[in-house]
Amino acid sequence: IEGGAWTALVTITFGGDADFDWDVDFDDFLVLAQNFGNVGASWSLGDFDGNGDVNFDDFVILSRGFGLTEEALGTR
Repeated sequence: IEGGAWTALVTITFGGDADFDWDVDFDDFLVLAQNFGNVGASWSLGDFDGNGDVNFDDFVILSRGFGLTEEALGTR
């Protein structure tokens, strides 16, 4: 999406998929664990609820999606 002075990239994936590889796995858990307690974080650092903090709420989101793969969507 482009809008004058800004551009936005929209990516759709599972809650907890920090590395955007269409699965929620141990790699995503490591990202969350390494950034747990950080503030000012983004999705790719484990902030899955978008509040800027990596905390237990983000862990819950990851745990609910853990094990999901792109095959679960049937899109590829």
